[in-house]
Amino acid sequence: MDKNIEFLKYIYMSAMKARDACENVAYVCETEDMLTLLDTRVYDYDALMSECIEKLDSYNLDLLKEKTIIKKIKDEKNIKSNIFSYDFLEVNEIEKVDDSFLAKQLIKGASAGKIDVSKKLSNGQNIYTKGIKKIATKLLTIEDKNIKQFKEYV
Repeated sequence: MDKNIEFLKYIYMSAMKARDACENVAYVCETEDMLTLLDTRVYDYDALMSECIEKLDSYNLDLLKEKTIIKKIKDEKNIKSNIFSYDFLEVNEIEKVDDSFLAKQLIKGASAGKIDVSKKLSNGQNIYTKGIKKIATKLLTIEDKNIKQFKEYV
């Protein structure tokens, strides 16, 4: 498979994982401000994921097949994400789960995602097209914004 397509799918999956985390945290956050911030993050990730799908379409792939693969992976990720959220709340007593704790977890996730995508982007500088690099950079920008904004809750 083309390295550009592979990385594009990886970006899509990274955005989806982060989106799902924000969506799951929204169910247990305490304040309207945090909920609004999480909704904004979900919107940003959705926009990036749509851009990934459009870019995949430009490769003239059998997009129906690609969307089916992405949907299958998304369904599996949602199941894992929901299980994670449940375990996350079981391990930590409900009383201890406040916006500060949730923000710290989201910062950890955004930081890890940023590091991982940055490494892949750096390793593929001479392989990836300008359009793919631009999408990856958008994801990194979203993660930077997350880290900065969620720090306000810590």
